[in-house]
Amino acid sequence: MVRRGKVWGIGFVILLSLALMVTGCGGGGGAPSNVAKAFYKAGNAGNYSEAESYLSFEARASYKEPLFGVAVRLDNQMDAVTKAGTITRIDVEEGKDYGGYAVVLVTLHYANGGQASDTVALLKEDGRWRIITSTLLLIAR
Repeated sequence: MVRRGKVWGIGFVILLSLALMVTGCGGGGGAPSNVAKAFYKAGNAGNYSEAESYLSFEARASYKEPLFGVAVRLDNQMDAVTKAGTITRIDVEEGKDYGGYAVVLVTLHYANGGQASDTVALLKEDGRWRIITSTLLLIAR
């Protein structure tokens, strides 16, 4: 069962991501962008446990709880987002650290010539940047 707090939390992250997309998020350190790129590289290569290691503790826990009675698996979502491992290039715009939170914009380029844009929100946990949410992963759910 989905808890109200999680729904509000996810809604807040989505709104924050959209607001930052509109206003832009230049500058910032390289660490959040490196995490986003490494996450998609791992997923594209089929290294799902490595991809999962870049997720926040709460995001990891969300894959262990059924969503509307259906188990959601990271490997299925990553296969949908990477189009079964066909990403050929990952471009990441540097994000900005907003006091322990960051948002980066990612463009995935596929072998068929297509591309997809993603907004990735990150949180600093235990001194490491970890992914809270990704708009593409939310859509894949």
